[in-house]
This record gives sequence, C-alpha cells and structure tokens, in this order.
Amino acid sequence: MSQNKRVRIPYSQLSQEEKDRLNARRRALYAERRSRIENTLFPVQIQAEVSAQENIESSIGHSYMANTTWNDQQMLDEHNITSLDSVPSTSTSTNQDECMLYDVSIGIALDTFMPIQSLLQRAIPTEAYKLPDVQDCHHCGAKRFPYETPKFCCSGGEISLYPIAIPPELQHLYSGSGPNSMHFLLYIKPYNEILAFTSMGVHLDPAFAKRVNGIYTFRAQGQVYHFIDSLYSSGQIPSYLQLYFYDTQKEAELRQGDKNKLQPHMISSLINLLQANPYSQFFCSLSHVPNIDECQIILRADPKVDYTALPPTVPQVAAIWIENEEAADLQERDIIVQKHDGHTQTISYYYGCYDPLQYPLLFPFGEPGWHEGIKKIKPSARSQSCLGQGKVLPNHSSTAEELISNETAVRQENARKGNMVSAREFYAYRLQIRKNTNSILLESARLLQQFAVDMYVKIETSRLDYFRNRQEEIRADLYQGIVDSIGHGESDPSKIGKRIVLPGTFIGGPRDMRKRYLNAMTLVERYGKPDLFLTMTCNPNWQEIKDQMKPHEEAQNRPDLVSRVFKSKLEHLQKEIVRNQLFGPVIAYTFVVEFQKRGLPHVHMLMILKKPFKLDTIEKIDALISAEIPDKKKYPHLYAMVIKHMMHGPCGELDITKACMQDGKCKNHYPRNHCAETSIDADGYPMYRRRLTGEQVQIRGQMLDNRWVVPYNPYLLAMFDCHINVEVCSTIKAVKYLYKYIYKGHDKIIYRLVTSKFPGDIDEIQQYQAARWISPPEATWRIFRFALHEIRPAVISLQLHLEGCQLIPLKKDTNLHNIVDNEFMSRTMLTQFFWMNAHNDKAKSLKLFYRDFPQYFVWNSPSRKWTERKKQEVIGRIVTANPTEGERYYLRLLLTHIPAPTSYANLRTVNGITMNSYREAAISHGLLQDDNSNEKCMHEACLYRMPLSLRQLFCTILVYCAPVNPLELFLKFEDDMAEDYVSMQKLSKDAARQVLLQALNAELESMGKNLHNFQLSDLLTSDSTAKPMPKEIQDEINIPISEDDLRSPSLLNAEQRIAYNEILDAVLNQTPKSFFIDGPGGSGKTFLYRALLGKVRSQHLIALATASSGVAASILPNGRTAHSRFKIPINSDGKLCCNISKQSASAALMKQAALIIWDEASMAKKESIEALDSLLRDLTENDTLFGGKVVVLGGDFRQVLPVIPKGTKIECINASLVRSYIWQSLIKFKFKENMRAKTDPAFSAYILRVGSGLEKENKAGEIKLPSSLILQPTTNTPPLDQLIQFVFPSFDLHRLDPLSLTNSAILTPKNLAVDEINEAMIAKFPGKEHTYLSFDETSDPTQQGLYIDFLNSITPPGMPCHHLGLKKNCPIMLLRNINPSQGLCNGTRLICKEFNSNLITAQIAVGERKGSTIFIPRIPLQPNDPQQYPVQFTRRQFPVRTCFAMTINKAQGQTLNTVGIYLPEPVFAHGQLYVALSRATTAAKIRVHLKHLENDQLPCYHTKNIVYKELLEEANCL
Repeated sequence: MSQNKRVRIPYSQLSQEEKDRLNARRRALYAERRSRIENTLFPVQIQAEVSAQENIESSIGHSYMANTTWNDQQMLDEHNITSLDSVPSTSTSTNQDECMLYDVSIGIALDTFMPIQSLLQRAIPTEAYKLPDVQDCHHCGAKRFPYETPKFCCSGGEISLYPIAIPPELQHLYSGSGPNSMHFLLYIKPYNEILAFTSMGVHLDPAFAKRVNGIYTFRAQGQVYHFIDSLYSSGQIPSYLQLYFYDTQKEAELRQGDKNKLQPHMISSLINLLQANPYSQFFCSLSHVPNIDECQIILRADPKVDYTALPPTVPQVAAIWIENEEAADLQERDIIVQKHDGHTQTISYYYGCYDPLQYPLLFPFGEPGWHEGIKKIKPSARSQSCLGQGKVLPNHSSTAEELISNETAVRQENARKGNMVSAREFYAYRLQIRKNTNSILLESARLLQQFAVDMYVKIETSRLDYFRNRQEEIRADLYQGIVDSIGHGESDPSKIGKRIVLPGTFIGGPRDMRKRYLNAMTLVERYGKPDLFLTMTCNPNWQEIKDQMKPHEEAQNRPDLVSRVFKSKLEHLQKEIVRNQLFGPVIAYTFVVEFQKRGLPHVHMLMILKKPFKLDTIEKIDALISAEIPDKKKYPHLYAMVIKHMMHGPCGELDITKACMQDGKCKNHYPRNHCAETSIDADGYPMYRRRLTGEQVQIRGQMLDNRWVVPYNPYLLAMFDCHINVEVCSTIKAVKYLYKYIYKGHDKIIYRLVTSKFPGDIDEIQQYQAARWISPPEATWRIFRFALHEIRPAVISLQLHLEGCQLIPLKKDTNLHNIVDNEFMSRTMLTQFFWMNAHNDKAKSLKLFYRDFPQYFVWNSPSRKWTERKKQEVIGRIVTANPTEGERYYLRLLLTHIPAPTSYANLRTVNGITMNSYREAAISHGLLQDDNSNEKCMHEACLYRMPLSLRQLFCTILVYCAPVNPLELFLKFEDDMAEDYVSMQKLSKDAARQVLLQALNAELESMGKNLHNFQLSDLLTSDSTAKPMPKEIQDEINIPISEDDLRSPSLLNAEQRIAYNEILDAVLNQTPKSFFIDGPGGSGKTFLYRALLGKVRSQHLIALATASSGVAASILPNGRTAHSRFKIPINSDGKLCCNISKQSASAALMKQAALIIWDEASMAKKESIEALDSLLRDLTENDTLFGGKVVVLGGDFRQVLPVIPKGTKIECINASLVRSYIWQSLIKFKFKENMRAKTDPAFSAYILRVGSGLEKENKAGEIKLPSSLILQPTTNTPPLDQLIQFVFPSFDLHRLDPLSLTNSAILTPKNLAVDEINEAMIAKFPGKEHTYLSFDETSDPTQQGLYIDFLNSITPPGMPCHHLGLKKNCPIMLLRNINPSQGLCNGTRLICKEFNSNLITAQIAVGERKGSTIFIPRIPLQPNDPQQYPVQFTRRQFPVRTCFAMTINKAQGQTLNTVGIYLPEPVFAHGQLYVALSRATTAAKIRVHLKHLENDQLPCYHTKNIVYKELLEEANCL
C-alpha cells in the first residue's frame, strides 16, 4: 500500500482523547455557523468539499448550507474519519426540538424571532441539481448512479455472465445513424415478431400500443404467454417456426404478409443474419430429414453450455428422435414440437429457451435466458462464467438419451445446492450499462420495453408459483396472527373454501397493501396527522438521462435508465427533506412509488413534522408553498421551471378534450379561483394564495395566469427540474384518503371476486395476475429491486392469538409428542412478551404496553425471544382483529390498554379476580360498554338518595343515551325518583306517579323533548293530561333575583346609566329597538346586563340572558349559550336556521320575552345573529328587526372574532357582526371608563393599546410585554412548572374551598397545549386518579377493527379524550349542553366529587347554581363536524375535560383572580393576546411564559400581537 494513501478510521476506533478533540472542534464549527446565520437575514455562501457522492451542492454554487463545510472536512481529514455521519451528535448540535423555521429555498434553520416574511427573500438554486458521477463497479465495470448499493449490478462480483454475441451487420443496425438503422429501430418490434419462433400472448393497453397520441408504451395487463406452433400449418397461413421450412425468397414474402411498412430487403437481410442461429439451423434442416413424420422434434428447455467463447450448436438446443425408440428419459420440461395437430403449446417461463425463441433479434446466436441451476461464483473467480458452472457439453454424451439424462442429473444436483443466480439477478445483470460492452439489449428501442415487461412477468410468475406450492404453510401463517385478518370468515377455515392465498410478504398483494396502509395509519396514531403531501414525477429530459443515451434514442425506450435516475433523484429528495430538514425535523414519513399509464415513475410522500414546525399558520404555509408564477427577472430559473412543469392544462373551456375533463369539468378543479390570501376550504383542503397580478404565460397556445399553477415548493422545484407538487394536509380528514391513495397498490383494473365452479373457491394469485398492469419502467424498477414504498420509523407487526391457539408448521413425519413437549416450538411474540414481563428486570421496570414493547426490545425469530434493542427507532402495531372474532378481539382490547401482563390469566385478572373470558375482563376494566350501562348508571345514582338530581339524570339518559326500553327503565327506578313526593308530600303511589311524570315531562320539554317521544305518555291519566305552563317559561318567571342585582342600578356610572335608561324605557314601553353595548374588558358591560335583568324580572317580565360562550353565559343569572337557547346549529354550510317550531315551548318563551341579551356577540358569526332575527320575525309575524323585540347585543371587537378554522383575515372580518345588515340598525353605546383601571390604571391603559393595535412594534412585528409579567428562566425549574406554581401555589389551600380553583387558570392559544398542561396538572393534583376510557365505535361496524386504535388516539375539538383521568375536587368543564335549564351548558365549570363506573357526581362551580350537585353519565358523542374525519364514529364518554388550563377563546368574558399565559408559540388570531391579558384585574396577578431561544438563559419580552385594525375602524373602536 502506498505510504501517501490516507487511511480512514471509524469514529468508534478513536481514543477518548481523539473523540474529545474532534467533538470540541465540531462544537466550535457549529457555533460559528449559528453565529453567521443569526447575524444576517441573507444566506452566506459556504463552499463545501464533500465526498464524490455529495459534492454537487458546492459544484453548482447553490446558496445554501451544505451538510459538511470545508472546515468540517479538514477536521475529518486530520482524524482520518470517514464522515460526520459516524460521529455521535453532541449537546451543541442542532436540537430537533428547537422551535425553528426552515427557509423554503435554502434549507437554513431560522429562529422564530426572525420575521417569517424573510423566508421568501432567500436565494434559491439558479440551476438544476445534477447527479454526481460515481465510480463504476470494479467487479463487472457497470456504471453506477449515486445511492446504488455495491451489490446492485453483479451481487458484489458473485455474478458473471457472458456478453451476448452480435453479428457485425446486426450491430450496425442497432448503433448506426443511417436511414436503414433508423427504420430498423423504429420497426424493430414487428421485425422481431415475424422472425420469432414462438408467438406471444399478451393483453396490451390499446391507448398506448400505437404512437398516435403521445409516446409508445408497452403496457401489459395480466399474464404473458409464449406459444409454439405445430411443425406444419395444416392448411392455414404458416407463421413463426413454420416459416423456416421455406426458401429465403418465399420465406421473406410470407413473413412480410400485410405489414406494408416493413421493407422486403430488410427482412431478407435479417433472415440471412439469423442463419447462424441454432434454432433457425435446426428447423431449416428439418425440411431435408426423410420420414419426418416418424420423428419426434425436441427443443431443449435448458441448454447447459459455456458461452464464454463459442455460441451454442444445434445439438445443444434441439434433437430428433424416432418415435418408436425408447424415450422414457425425456423430461416434461423439454418441448416436444407437434407436427400436424394445428394446436399450440405454452413455453414455460423457466425454460432457458424462453428468451431466444421469442427474441431472435436480441439473441441472434440462440443464447439461453435464465433457467434454474445457474450458480454464483466467488468474486476472485470472475474469469469463469456462471453459466459454465455445472454445464453439460454435447461431446460428453454419445446419445440423445444420455445427454438428457446428464442434464437432469445436473439440474437435480444444482437444485439441492444453494447460492444460485435468481431470475431477477440474471436480468438485472443483463440490463446494466457497461462501457466496454456493446449491449444490443439496451439499444433495442421498443423491443426493450417488451423484453423488460416480459422478463418481469417471468420473475413474478416464478414467485407466484412458489407461493402457490406453499399454501399449507402460508395458511398456517395466517392463523398464527402474523397477517391481519381480512374479512369476517378468515379466522374460521371451514368458511373460506379452497382458497389460494397470497401471503403478506408478496409486494403488491392484498395483504401487503392492507398491512402497509395500517402501518401508515399507525404513524398517525403515534405522531398525529401528516403535515405535507409531496408528489414528484420523473422528468424524462433530465440531463443525467440524456447523457447516457445515444443521439437517436428516446427516453421511453430506456426504461432501465429512467428508473435508475429517478431512484437516485428520489434518494436525494429524501436527503434534502429528512437529513437536511428542509421543512424542519421530520418525525415520521412514508412514501410510495407508482407508475403513470405511460410508465413514468412518480412518488407520493407524506411527512409528519415535529410539533414546533407544524404548518399551523397561514404565514408558515405561504413560506413553504407557492401557487403563483414567480418574478421572471428576480428568479429566471425558477420561472422557467414553473412554466415547464407546474402549469396545469389548459383544459375546461380552453380545451375540453384533455384527459382531466370529466362531465365537462376538470377533475382537478382547474382553473382555481384567485385568492388574495391562503385559506382552508370547507373540506379542510388549502386554498393557496393566487393573487390577481396580471402575470400571464403562454402554454400550449393559451394564455394562463396564477389560477393554473400547481402548488410547489420553490427550492425543490428549482433543484430537481421536474413536476414536484407540495401540498399541506390541513385537517385530519385527509388522513384516510391520502394514505389509501398512496397505498392503492399497483395500477389495477377494477374487478370483482368471482367464485369458480366450486362454491367458496377463490384464487387470489389468479386474481392478482389478471388485475394488474405493468409498464416497462415499473418492470425495470422491480427487476432492479428498488423499493416501492418506505416507512419511517419502521412498524413492527405483533402477533395476536388466544392461549394455545398459535399454529405450528408441521412436516408429515413430525412426531406430535415431540412438538407438544417442546416449549421452544410454542413460543411466539405474545407468549414471550408475557415471559419478559415476568422475568426480565428491564421489562418489569418499564411496564410497557404490548404495542410499545418493540421500542425497547427486538424479536429474534431464530431463537424466538425478545432481546434488548440497541438502535433504530420502531413502532409496534398489534395486528387487527374484527369484533366478530369474539375473544380474540377482546384479547386485543386488553393488550392495548393493560400494561405489562405476565400471562393470559393475569390479563383476565381484575382486582384479584380472574374472569372467565376476555370479554368479562374488558367490561370490568371499563373497556367495553356494558349492555345494561344505563341501568347501572341509575343504580349508582340511587345510592346518593337525591330524587331531584335522579330525575334530571333520568331525562338526560332518555335524551342522550337512547335506552332500548325507556318504560322498563322508568318502572325500575320510579320509586327512587318519586321518593320525595311520597315521603314529604305524603302522596299515594298513583298520585306520586302522576306528579313524577309531569315533572319528567317538564324537564324533557326544557330539553326539547317530551314523554311522548319515549312512549311514556300512556302512563299519564286523563286528569293529569291538562297541559301546564311550559317548564321553560316557569323557570324564567321564577328566577330568584339577588339583592345585589336589585341595588346595582344605583351604582351605575354615567355611561352605563344612559344605556340603562334607554334600554329599560324600550322594554317597559314595548318599543322595538335593538342595541349594541361596546366596551373593552372591565368597562362594566356584565354589570349593566345584571342590572337590566334584575329590573325587568322584578317587573314579572321575561328577560332571556344568553352569551356566545358557556363561560360568559355562566356569569349571567340563568344564562344560557345562544346556540342552546335559540337552537342554532354549530356547524352548517350557508345560511343558518334556528331549529325551533312555532308550537314548541321555546317558541312560546320567545314570544313572551320582553328583553333578550346576547353577551359576547362580537365573537359570534353574523349568520347566527341573523338566524335569531329570522326566528323572531317568524314567531312574532313582525317583519321589523328581531320581530320588534328589544334585543341587547354586547361585546368588544378587540377580543377574538368568530372562529373560522384556518380562516384568512378577510374571512374572519366578513364573518363578523359589523359586516351584517343588522349592524347599521343597532343603537350603539360605547363604554370608555374602565372599572378595573381604578386598581391598576397603567396596566389597563397598556391592555387597551394592545387590543387596539396601538402598542409599538419592533421590526419583527412584535410588541414588548412589561418585564414584570414575564417569567424569568431558571436552570432548575422548567418554565411550565414555574407558571403552574404561580397560578396554583398550593393545592392544599383549595381543599377547604375547592370551588376557588375555578378562579384561577392557565390560558394558551391551542388545544394541544391545553391538554399538555391539564395532564401535568392532574398528575400534580393530590388524590387518587380515576381513569375512564371511552368506547369508540365506527358508524360502519366492518371498520371497527381497522380504526379502533386510530380513534383512541385522536381527540376532536369539543370532544372528551379517550383516556380521561380525574381526581376528587379537580375542576372540569362540560363539553356539551346537557341540560341548559339547570345550568349545564357547554363551558360550565364543575368540581368533581364522587366517581362511579358509569356516573360522575360533581358540583357546579360558577353562576347562579353554584354549589348544586349534579350527576353526569356517559353519553354518545360525535365530532361537531364528522365529515372532517377519515371515518365517522361515536365516542361514548363523560362529556367533560379538566380545566386547570383552557384556550384563550374559552376564557373570553370571564374575570379571574390569577392568570398564567402560556405561549410556547405566538398567538395566531385577532384579539387573543388582548383577551389573555385582560382576564385579571391587575398586572400582579398575571405571568406570561414566552418561548426562549434554545439554551438561552436571557428572558424574552417580545411576542406577536394580531389586530385587525380595519375591523376596529369599521366598528368605530379606535
């Protein structure tokens, strides 16, 4: 070895001193890079000197940060280390949890304090990325592309095949540029067809088989067959091998037939060239054989010859026998050519003569293709040919019988030996590019397309035949639980008939597709919905493809090249996204490669980003994705790429013939609408910014603008020079459709299962072959064994079987007693999971769920045991089970929710009692809904002996839980519900029943129902059927009025007094007027409402108090949410309508109401208020505003506006009341005096400036918060713990007065942070935790087994979580309007008191009913917008959540004693910061946590403040 050659040393072999020095240097370089990035808004040109496979980043001069700088490489050279990839990361390396944004165009990490708009100013590549050159294979000389494995071409030197011999004249036709060559290559497929010895049976796609509209593509469906005709044509026109019996002139005429485009002289030349072909020689010689009818014509299936020097001879490929001679040694694999029967026979795919008989122009000397028995060699013996191993030479056999016998012996011997060349390896070797070898195969134009498809079908058929012959073992695997259940009957062998099954290991089969779909869904369960969906399509004009083609070649005729270049580009795309973190740290991803109908490969990729990098704001989406034509002068390269790759159409009215047109419309919805800002549509899909800039480009003769641009990422598009569509996955609804889209499998036609002549017989292999289409690029992709899909982290499927039900593969001669006595044979993943939990110290300490076990342990199949995992992150997934499978389904349910079981019996044990079945155990654990859960709920409530609460609970169960037999439930608990009537009022049982029924009916009417709805009205006697005053009206009339409210008019200030007098005058004089009370938080709006309510109600008039939120409604006497009071739908498209009929009690209440107050109307959608206007006009039959009723609306437009999910600024403003026709008709009162300002005037003035958008901003558009509000970072206490200690300093103080807990809260913008804080708080809260698991059921029962884990993992907005943990005296919030007349509204805060299996007892914590005890049952709940989810489902759970923390929106309208504001991310909506800061009366009662820079101990004082000044000006608030 040369003394000057550098020796690379792996990092692991360095001394500790060398490692420390290397890491110190690496930290210094990292700090230097961070400093450069943080001190400039523009990228620094950093030259990189990297390995041959990665130097493209620096060679084309991109302005972006490479993985390895020059100094990094110098450091590596000093230590002789191969690469930084092998160096473990240190504490100073880029932390993936940092809250950083990545530049759309350059991939540099930017801290969040940098304006997001600056991302769009970054430089993007000025030319397309080109794959670097890499060294050719040193074994076989094959060209290699980046990222290809060393064994890609010749298995690391183990395969060495002879080069195919080519006559010089034929070589000239292939490689020449003259007219003859051009003609030959254009029509090479028909020329080969007329010269072939066999015919080909294949179903081609007629849309692409002719080059009429687009490029030619050999796209085949189903199986491919090769047929050989009989020797004589039997009166028909001769074809194929029959033509070799004629002289050359006659043969040429017959071969041309009606193919007028073929040239006679070319046919004659090719016939002459093939005279050296041994098959041609053989069949031509038959015309001179006497008594040919008495002979048998034999073609060798597998000629065993050494072709390293000489082509095969006739005796090696064919033979003649006299029919009456002994032919017992002939093998069925050899082909007997029939003479006169006129029939054809099939040439099997495993015959060596399969290739040369069909492709004489590719194998002019008759070289055999792949066949069994080709052995690999040692790399050191590459002078030998694999085909020379085990050869049988003709001169070693004296007779034909001996030759066949020797061949059979060699074949059988080779079959017993391993290390053979597979069909895939054989053809992958043949398809390599080698500089010193002229491969006519790669130059054969359209014939290469046919050959690639033909050979892949051969490979696939060999695999399918292998599976067909292993059905007993495969079916055993199915019932072991390795493969997911498919259908209802598969767990019962007697119900599936004679089934030919494709195992889950067969790529593209139904079980493989299903397994991969479920694996992908597992990522969603673990990490949440995908954030980005990317599609990249191969560009056949990539320079790398052109560089390898000859001038006359076309890309579609080089599927090998297209596949290999696309694969390398795909690898580099993964590197940019995953390793270089272009969009931020990717926590999980999956991709699938598919092939267009014309064959071009494309990839669909889904990515899930880490939490700080989620694309949850419009600004982040705009920073990464564009749907506009870029500035041609500023970005000329990007402009060219957009015009070239990202313009859809023209279609629609511009061209109705386009393939995307369906029913007269573009199925892709182009052209899109112009859009000034990015938004999210009703279906949850993004509507990207497409501004009306006037920019137009000419595409295919039409002028197109931004409406036709397909969304793209500028950096990736400029780099990869191809169609690369990047989309945001905005809602969880997209999960099912995106994952099913990328896992839809190979290009298949729609087909149905048809049983054979025997009922129940299903052949999945035949169905698969008949259904799939194969194009040449896909064929070469599969031959090269490129991955069709990938998922990271890997998902491990965990076996599931009942005790003793694991099947063990047996051989016929196996002694069953040995199997029974062999404990090793019965081991499975599940049984060893139990064993590890009982015996392994680490497993016992971790107490893992079955699904989490693979994260820490690895299953070793040969030894059948779990071992400790040392590397690689994985996820476990228990294979699915359908509820119809009974105990197996319940076993899975227990394994999903019970950690660390030690045995099957232990899994069935609950509270020390071992249940008889897994179903009983699941019910006892609360994992299954009991059949009589409603009855048990009532029984549990009876123990408290509270008849009034029991009656309310009974009505709640009737309305929400849909009991099967309401009458039976009533009769069982009649005595308990009527106990107070009997004991206190001394009523008889019959009289008590009638009073009870009337009370229940009144309660039900307040909930919009009555006894008749539940078949209970027949119990009422005729004397009790007289309709009393509706309970809703009675409740409003009988509302107690506090002394404070009666005294409050005397305490009003001047502004309040003016409004009070005018409103009261309108009420008392029944003057139709409508008002709006406008004032900032603390200006006394609620005080005015209470004064009005008290005064009007004291006059025996009905005054209705409502608010937009439950929290605000709870503050008003007998307050209700507006949606529950007026029956306004929460989610509805278009115009809203109140669901109140004219004959209902609610309608009667509205008619009698003298005053209606709606607080926080500024946060209600204008459609909701307009719906109230329409309702009152209809009820009163009065067409004036609000039907002539006196209506008082109140609010503060500085606070949060109507919630429009992912809505734009314009959409939020348009949804506001100020944009309603009602606004101009309202009499407006403006309160300016802040009642809270008296205690802290400076802080109140500051808050008002924040809400009005008048507080000074820095260059980043952020305001500075007072330093007194900011939590100071410490090294000992995490920021969240600091905030919790401030808001809840001691839980012991709340034990004496639990209701005081509701006077303090932590506020944060998003539900995700709310859940995080509440989980931390419930863990800190004293007492025993009670856990309630929801029962999630899909609307379609057949989907239950598929989606149960996914449903358990999600918590839709407004829904309780699957895993609900509560403790005594902890605060909770109602999530539904259970019984608004009793104060149980959405948002009502409660204190937990007692816990039962089916019932929670709680106390109301706020409002007029504070301290009242109520019962809460489990009720079935559905998401507010079920269409937003991939599967519709119902969750049966207690409708509550802990409320130590709540969203800022929920807190609007409430005053708190102590407030903590948690802002790990800035606020994202108008008024959120203002609302959060204004919940407390003084600054001393508020603390704010802002996200600090990583490892930065200095506090951050600046944060984002969103204010829509246009709205405030329109509402006259400035």
